[in-house]
Amino acid sequence: MVNMVGYRRPTLKRYAPMNKRQHPRAYLIAGGIAIAYSAIVYLGCHGWSLDFMGCTDSLHPFNFILYAPAGLALTAVSLITFYNNKEPRKTTLTHTGIVVTVAILISFAMSQIASVTHDTAILCLTLVTVWFSLSITMSLRRALLGWAIITAFLAAVLIFVFPDHQVLASLLCVLFSGGVALYATGASKLAEYSGYAVCMAILALVGIMAYTAVAELGILPPGYEVLLALESLNRAAPYANGIMIITSGFLGFVPFVSLFTKNT
Repeated sequence: MVNMVGYRRPTLKRYAPMNKRQHPRAYLIAGGIAIAYSAIVYLGCHGWSLDFMGCTDSLHPFNFILYAPAGLALTAVSLITFYNNKEPRKTTLTHTGIVVTVAILISFAMSQIASVTHDTAILCLTLVTVWFSLSITMSLRRALLGWAIITAFLAAVLIFVFPDHQVLASLLCVLFSGGVALYATGASKLAEYSGYAVCMAILALVGIMAYTAVAELGILPPGYEVLLALESLNRAAPYANGIMIITSGFLGFVPFVSLFTKNT
């Protein structure tokens, strides 16, 4: 009997992390949010009698209004996790205070740049959300390193890309915060699949626009393929923005999943 007990314990210990990662409840809740969000978008836009572009443009500010409480919800859940964690809370909370202070200072510095003033509050909330998600899923040292890399990347995007591609910067903010939130709930692959879906949809859209351009303009002579590619990208850009706005709305709600899962 003693040998059997000694044999079973390593087995349970070995497969416990795997079962924790395979969290079907998180996937079901996130899938329900995606279905509900898509239904609301479709019914709302159909009711407003808007075309695709008009609908997505009207959704952009609305998505970020609801993104804020989702990020705050994950922050609250993370603080509860800190309190219930058996690890030394003083060290964790000290690091958290430093990170939040740095996030506020970065956001204040970014607000001095005229082109990115509009989204500095979202940037600050994103950085805090990312930190909480990372800090409850990995060691403090790895969390700090990952947070520093993500912070530098998002700051660079907002400075150099934001003025011309505001939707892309918005997507990156919710993609990072939503992605690490899903990682904390055991549904990390869902964010990865969402990113792949966006890329594939935009590539397919560019291909469709290239076919449409050839149908309208005729077959271009050899050596003009670059012009066809540029024309396809120009035609696809507004619809690509719409795809990214809709995806941002879904990923912005993802932190709410943490409220209904146990392993956040």
